[in-house]
Amino acid sequence: MEASNLREVVLLGSTGSIGTQAIDVIRRNPERFRVVALMGGGSRVDLLAAQALDLGVAAVGVAAASAAQDLQLAFFAEATRRGYRKGEFAVPKILAGPDAASRLQSVRDGLDAAAARLPDLFVTLQAADVRPTAATEAVVNDALQRVATALAAYHALQ
Repeated sequence: MEASNLREVVLLGSTGSIGTQAIDVIRRNPERFRVVALMGGGSRVDLLAAQALDLGVAAVGVAAASAAQDLQLAFFAEATRRGYRKGEFAVPKILAGPDAASRLQSVRDGLDAAAARLPDLFVTLQAADVRPTAATEAVVNDALQRVATALAAYHALQ
């Protein structure tokens, strides 16, 4: 697949059940997807740090500003657990708290573009050989509703 067909993904809620499932699909299709940023609420910084190092993302966001330092420490702990030495890994840029939204303008633009292409989601799932069941469709529809709600809330902040 050509590099121009590679979809760059910003994954919100990466430590939740839908987020971890999305990462599984992305890992099985590295020629199609590349995760460039992750976002979590801040309650599972250990998992968020592991995901970020696994995927080599450029930025990681946490909704809770108080979680930023915990995330920094989680990166160090995860790198140490993996046997990395100081300077052998790049820590992604960490965005935290309510002001992180203003610094995620490009993420918002990406969400707008993704929302305009929501029908492509089902084509992508089909191409990845994911056979939706009624339960899967319900989960996807719930996720799409959450994206729409998040977009509305984000735009209200602007």
